[in-house]
Amino acid sequence: MPRAQLEDFETRIRVRPLEIDDFDELIAMQALCFPGMPLWERAQIESQIEHFPEGQIVVEYEGEVVASASCLTVDFDRYSEWHNWKEIADNGYIRNHTPDGDTLYGIEIMVHPECRGMRLSRRLYDERKRIARCLLYTS
Repeated sequence: MPRAQLEDFETRIRVRPLEIDDFDELIAMQALCFPGMPLWERAQIESQIEHFPEGQIVVEYEGEVVASASCLTVDFDRYSEWHNWKEIADNGYIRNHTPDGDTLYGIEIMVHPECRGMRLSRRLYDERKRIARCLLYTS
């Protein structure tokens, strides 16, 4: 009888940077997660990747994009306590990303509805914490 291989039972989850080639999967997931809300435009995602590539993250499950998070760094004192999303996220383009900013600011996080309960948000937040630590120690 053939012996079972551990690889046959492993779940294939990978946290990695967002790439522009993920755009179609990202938008399809966004439509499921936030029905009725305007979807990201390709130019916004291109701009996010251009200005802060390490802050744009996806989770792959068995080769499919099933979760994502987007963030930027800002000098938080430049914004009022009651700022709005459009202002601090530059309407999704994050051209105001400040590499030596004092705050890692999350502008979106989403998990595909069929993959909720798999602790994927936790993986995204852990990656954001890792990014924040790297930024702290390189400043």
